[in-house]
Amino acid sequence: MHELSITQYVVDNVTTKAKELNASRVFKIKLKVGSYYDYVPEIIQLYFDTLAEGTIAEGAVIICEEIPGKEFYIENMEIED
Repeated sequence: MHELSITQYVVDNVTTKAKELNASRVFKIKLKVGSYYDYVPEIIQLYFDTLAEGTIAEGAVIICEEIPGKEFYIENMEIED
């Protein structure tokens, strides 16, 4: 269930940043996820698909790269202007 809160964070931040960049669509989001948190990438994508529905990030693909430690951040996103 901890994936839900982190996915909401991703949706909120990605849509805000995309709007600031005047993007019309977000295609891909790359996350760096610390192994400490034991997140399941498929669950993050599943939650994202639901939470992003109706936003400019709807349909975006989430790529999770596991890294050592406790870090979690959005590394980058691909957008359409």
